[in-house]
Amino acid sequence: MKMAKRYCPVCGAEQPEGGGRKCVYCNSRIEEGAKVSWGWVEAILGFTASILLLFLFQNLLYLIGLSIMIFTSPFSLLRLQLTLNILTMRYELDVNLTTPPELLSFVTLGELALLIVPLLYLKLRKIPLRELGFNFKDRRATIIDLAVGCLAGVGMMITANILSTITSIALLAVLQALYGPIYGVLLLLLAEEFISEVNAPFVATSLAQLILLVASVTLLVAPCEEIATRGFLQQGLEKSWGRWKGLAAAAVIFSVLHVIFYPQGSSSMGLPGVGIVSVLLALPTYIILSLILGALLQARDYRIVTTIAAHASYMAILVIMLSV
Repeated sequence: MKMAKRYCPVCGAEQPEGGGRKCVYCNSRIEEGAKVSWGWVEAILGFTASILLLFLFQNLLYLIGLSIMIFTSPFSLLRLQLTLNILTMRYELDVNLTTPPELLSFVTLGELALLIVPLLYLKLRKIPLRELGFNFKDRRATIIDLAVGCLAGVGMMITANILSTITSIALLAVLQALYGPIYGVLLLLLAEEFISEVNAPFVATSLAQLILLVASVTLLVAPCEEIATRGFLQQGLEKSWGRWKGLAAAAVIFSVLHVIFYPQGSSSMGLPGVGIVSVLLALPTYIILSLILGALLQARDYRIVTTIAAHASYMAILVIMLSV
């Protein structure tokens, strides 16, 4: 039986029968994976530019939204919080500036910045949009992709809860071994409290806020992050580094970006030593969930609608659970 012809994705040369994973002419990888028109250089540079644009757009939108809320409903930006000071064992009343769900949803519009570089690159290089993952086979396949994605999102939430529990137990054992039983528990509790503060803007106090938050995470956060991360970054890394290395690298990059500002944030709250503990507490779950999304993209023949549905359903469940 004659083997199917294989071609190098970089130089286009036909490979001899029985060839290995690398091109015999240019030494590029030819193993199966994402078949896109860009490699790791374009993926890394493009994704970096996308993150910088995201940071710029969201900060600009935050300033605009904050200014509007100061004039329209200033008291919604303030929160009174009664906390127990562990050192003095006294309750203290604090007034904090918060990010209400309305402001968070407005800032979420900045997620659209993640699409600028990938779409501009495809436009300039005249690359079809299907290479980003918009390869719709037929209506039935699309419905199946959406269903698989939604079910995967539910599974991701269950996985996240299990991983969070395991990570907390393991990290507590390490902290107690390093700092003693009491201080170890205190560090973990403070780290969990800090992560709760990070998630506080996702907590809705009314049905209108809940609808607004769910719409934001499903229509903006999930599609934009999946197109930029799985559609552009992961596929480019897979093209150059191979199927599994590209998947792992994209998952780590995506996860680190979610926790990179934890140390700075905890320091601004007067908890400088808690940031690193918070990173160690949250990072394993982020990485596993990112690996699941990346593997889901591969399993569904790089049709990104599946990972968008998974990401969207996971985020929607998270918002509902935080708000209940």
